[in-house]
Amino acid sequence: MHESKGKAMSRDETWITAHFEELVEHYGGKYVGIAHGRVIAVGDGADEVAEKARDLVERQRLHIVKVPTDQEMSWLL
Repeated sequence: MHESKGKAMSRDETWITAHFEELVEHYGGKYVGIAHGRVIAVGDGADEVAEKARDLVERQRLHIVKVPTDQEMSWLL
């Protein structure tokens, strides 16, 4: 089982990890809202994504991630 900060990773966290390169390719520099293993909202900030996702999913089930750009990824490597 995957571990994150001392707790088991959620299904969506596992999905994010598995699809991270795809997220960078399609949404680099944006914030994405992920729920139930799919991107449900995209925006320039976390608040914007939360607002867009509000009617689509319960807040506690939404994972908001700032997706790095390709350039930011190269700095990390």
